[in-house]
Amino acid sequence: MATTAYPTEPVYVHNGSWNDTSRKHPAMGWLETYTKTAIDGKLFDKPAERSKWMSDDRKYSVSSQTRRSILTKATPDVLVKSTGEVRNGGDASWEAISKELYAPFKEHLHSPTYATAVQTGSNTWELTGLATLFWKLQVPGQGHNIADPSGKTWDGAIPSAFKFAFREEGGQIRISRTEISSDPSAALVAMLKTGMLKPEDLMK
Repeated sequence: MATTAYPTEPVYVHNGSWNDTSRKHPAMGWLETYTKTAIDGKLFDKPAERSKWMSDDRKYSVSSQTRRSILTKATPDVLVKSTGEVRNGGDASWEAISKELYAPFKEHLHSPTYATAVQTGSNTWELTGLATLFWKLQVPGQGHNIADPSGKTWDGAIPSAFKFAFREEGGQIRISRTEISSDPSAALVAMLKTGMLKPEDLMK
């Protein structure tokens, strides 16, 4: 077998949705609970819940050797939206999740399809994943015509990519960075059709 000319490291790769295999990895198992309980369960409407899920210092720099983001005492970068906007600090991140990212949806579901996880330190991990976000708008009217893997129908679906960083604090895993890549245009069109948005709102 040929040897590589560049350094490598173990990566945990999982294809498909949550299952017993994904739960074997501590960060993937924790992410499932976080996603189902805090995000899809809409606990982000409760400010007191933030400290149960998010790291407090959540600060990063980039390793000059690996070019990977690592937790340090550098500038905090907490939530990176698909627009490129950054929300720094746990409270600002939690508020943005509640009032900006998921506010238009009465109900939503993340259905994962792929994930990779790398351990970046003795108590830190990075995870990159793909998922479909199924959603129902706060205002009915578009119709429910897109089915998730269980057969439940939704107003729409958005293929999305996510990159997370986690760290263990006091024996508990906490999320320390979230980067989101998705195209919200389908949801925006649906919001225009139902009257949740006016064309001039898009220019604000």
